[in-house]
Amino acid sequence: MERKINTFGKIENKVYKEMFIPYTYNCDAHANARLDWIFEIVQEAAASHSSILNCSIFDLNESGLTWVISRENIEVYKYPKWREEVFVETWAEKPYRRVLVPRIIQGKNADGEILFRSVTLWPIIDLKTNRPIEPTAMLEKIGIPEQTKQVDFQIKKRDVIDDTNPLISKIVPRINYSDTDFNKHVNNISYIRWTLQSMPNDFRDKYITTNIDVSWLKQTYLKDDVEIITRSESQNAINEDNPTFIHQLVRVDENGDKKTVFEAKTCWEKRA
Repeated sequence: MERKINTFGKIENKVYKEMFIPYTYNCDAHANARLDWIFEIVQEAAASHSSILNCSIFDLNESGLTWVISRENIEVYKYPKWREEVFVETWAEKPYRRVLVPRIIQGKNADGEILFRSVTLWPIIDLKTNRPIEPTAMLEKIGIPEQTKQVDFQIKKRDVIDDTNPLISKIVPRINYSDTDFNKHVNNISYIRWTLQSMPNDFRDKYITTNIDVSWLKQTYLKDDVEIITRSESQNAINEDNPTFIHQLVRVDENGDKKTVFEAKTCWEKRA
């Protein structure tokens, strides 16, 4: 059966553009779009751009390949409000470390003010070997904008998580069927939701995330048991003006052994 995809965006000069609106179920109690919604539209814009060019996960699957996201850094300058139009644009950059495809996604308001910017890294995985392949041919299909459009981005090595850092929480999420995605493993958005859920509710009511840097290290599946551990970078971070936290999702095997599958660092500030 032929697969048809309806897209609402367009490509101009190798940049994909689409408008998104946060609805009530995408917002928090302060009428701000939730951080996980920003992750959702980042993923959606990337998927739509690829689908128009016949480079989607479905297209790659026909050749025994798939896209996966391995790293993302989002800087939030101003959270979109309920029903505010967010104009998203995304484009690919030159390969990073030979096998990673960088993708820039940024959202603007109607006045052209940048609300957030995301840098993502995507390897193309050979499903037989489970190893990345060089993306040169795929980038030729997607295209890279002129030099004037490119953003100077830096992917920094994250600090090693230390067990001596003060423990904030340890939660055990339940993986549900709705957490799985096109690749039949846990979708990257679920990791973000669990990370945010690991923070105390009263803290989240007073603070908002300004930057989040995440790495997806291993795949997890519906049957897996996982736990997320959150620690602070300083002793009294929970009460600081600009606290920083480190998060680690581990998969727990039947014999009790633990393997890290996801890491994140979040920076926060007090709500205005």
